[in-house]
Amino acid sequence: MFLEKLITIGTVLSKNEFLGFDVSHKGDLVRSLSDFLMKANGLVVFESSLVVRPGTLGEHVEDIQSWNRPMLWKYMYKDTQLFDIIFFAEDAFGNQYGINQDYICFFNLETGCIDHFCDTLEEWAKILLEDYFFHTGYGIMHQWQVRFGKITLGYRLCPKLPVILGGEMNINNFQSSSLIKNIEFLSSIATQIRDIPDGAQIKICIEE
Repeated sequence: MFLEKLITIGTVLSKNEFLGFDVSHKGDLVRSLSDFLMKANGLVVFESSLVVRPGTLGEHVEDIQSWNRPMLWKYMYKDTQLFDIIFFAEDAFGNQYGINQDYICFFNLETGCIDHFCDTLEEWAKILLEDYFFHTGYGIMHQWQVRFGKITLGYRLCPKLPVILGGEMNINNFQSSSLIKNIEFLSSIATQIRDIPDGAQIKICIEE
């Protein structure tokens, strides 16, 4: 019911037919995702605040298989746990929703933390629909696009100063950036602060 609602209010990304994943050994969640993408092969919802990647190549956006290649971006976080997660959607800031074996997780690009989000795709859709301002970053994305214009597909809102380092959650602290460049920037910070205790003073090195 809630997945169908997302399809109803969203815009399908790819007109190419998706015939499904090889799900013989990948569990119920991957089967559910495969069934969902056969109905809607990728989606843009909530004024681009939520992007669900297509199962086959879409226009200006990587499909799920391509996006999950370890050497595309996951390696930047120096965390092999990421290699086993199937990331399928992202919020306004590029934070990732993914299938981590038997649950859906949320991956924060700034911190590099992987958190349990829910247990089924239907529950995932329900949570997003009930509070899409929070779970997709809709509020900031809407305000940003009113001020600066429609964001390009494949681009996300990148903080000029990461929130974890004191950056503010307002449109003046965000700029449009390709998701890969956003990840290059944020992963370099996440790996530097990973083992630092709360309240400790830090010196961040940012490579140009």
